[in-house]
Amino acid sequence: MREVTTFRLGIAWAALCAALGLHILDEALTHFLSIYNPTVIAMRAKLGFDQNWGPPISLNSASCHSDDGKYQLLVPAS
Repeated sequence: MREVTTFRLGIAWAALCAALGLHILDEALTHFLSIYNPTVIAMRAKLGFDQNWGPPISLNSASCHSDDGKYQLLVPAS
């Protein structure tokens, strides 16, 4: 039973990867970004966002882990 479940999971991952590949191919062949990018730039300018996606967010931690090897959470600066 476990081999059938693993096989079905593999088929699902292969189908997901194929669908993503077809999606990217479709966008490349129809020049989707030549329409999308100017639209997003105009929307950002109208809504007052910076060149980054959405409002700017800064983080107040410079590293992801401390000297003792434990991970720290990166939190937005206040």
